[in-house]
Amino acid sequence: MTPDPPSDTPTGILRCATCGKIVECSLAELHQYIKGGWPVCCSEVMTAVASKKTKLDPDTGKV
Repeated sequence: MTPDPPSDTPTGILRCATCGKIVECSLAELHQYIKGGWPVCCSEVMTAVASKKTKLDPDTGKV
């Protein structure tokens, strides 16, 4: 079995639906967002779109 990555290793990706900004976040950060609220960009809540294993084009934000 593969061990979990360290909590500060980027494992999640958040994306702003308005401007397309992409933010990588760690497991610890994801846990904080779940408990305290998701980050906001362009006056909208950013959404989790993929795990680090999925390759996103940084220009388009698409797989």
